[in-house]
Amino acid sequence: MYTQISLSRQLLLPRRLVLQRTFESRVLITVANGPGFAELMRESGVEVIDAFDSRRVAPQEWVDLVADGSEVILIPHDPHGYESALLAQELLSAAGKAVAVIQSRSPLQALAAISTHSSDAPDAVGDFDSEVSMMQSAARATVPITIARAPRQMEYLSPNQESEIVTAGSVVALVDRQIIAFGDDEVDVAFRAIRLRSDQASEIITLVSGANASAGVVEELARKISAELPSVEVTTYFGGQAWYPLLIGIE
Repeated sequence: MYTQISLSRQLLLPRRLVLQRTFESRVLITVANGPGFAELMRESGVEVIDAFDSRRVAPQEWVDLVADGSEVILIPHDPHGYESALLAQELLSAAGKAVAVIQSRSPLQALAAISTHSSDAPDAVGDFDSEVSMMQSAARATVPITIARAPRQMEYLSPNQESEIVTAGSVVALVDRQIIAFGDDEVDVAFRAIRLRSDQASEIITLVSGANASAGVVEELARKISAELPSVEVTTYFGGQAWYPLLIGIE
């Protein structure tokens, strides 16, 4: 079973992702690298830095969105955003703010972190440190996979340490910037990567299509996952990221 997300309907947002800012003094800030991500984040009550075309976010951009908030949670979307958030944390801490940076290095880890925050149950969110801990745990529990095209000839190192050449233009599946699967077919490569990184504890797989995603790929992949991994819930939606046709999150 899979669900295709309609961003215009809040009830169809991914699991747990119906949220607003719980305390006026607590500000959550994240980065969106596509219009779909931006819309989803803003509907979720989070302050958003638009970083379309994968541009790098400056530390001051985080700072500018804090306004009067006294407690600040910065939720990066990639490794560069994480480094930028750490610099912003220094600036905000010097100004007397309580600041935490979530160790999220992908849009899917950022979504998982945000999804633990709920305005419907403020008592469950708890104090600042407790909420940060919940977000860190959610981000760490999410395995992000990037499906892309190899921009040049690359090297793949198999689990038994054998090296293979990946030609430019091949479909690659990346985890932490390392190739874990490659080939010519997007659905096949993506599913092999999911098989490699999922286990019996995996409950949810989220598929986020990019601006240049091939027609029907997400739907075909979702059907394949549902058929071969029936215990897993599959959710799909449009993120609109520029460079990566498909982003995958496994929780």
